[in-house]
Amino acid sequence: MQHVFQTWKLREEGRILEIVDPELGEYPEEEVIRFIQVALFCTQAAAHQRPGMKQVLKMLSEEVNLNEQLL
Repeated sequence: MQHVFQTWKLREEGRILEIVDPELGEYPEEEVIRFIQVALFCTQAAAHQRPGMKQVLKMLSEEVNLNEQLL
């Protein structure tokens, strides 16, 4: 659970890409940021704020506009 809190803190500080393993080397930043945002949506404290699996699959497989203000 500690990693989740650290990730939220990095997001709030605008340093979200720091959670990416440096061994990964090069990667598509925009895509990785979107995947991280989806993961954060899935860790909302209130269950009703978390997306269902169909929504998650759509967010991961398509270019959808994620409302970061909901995070």
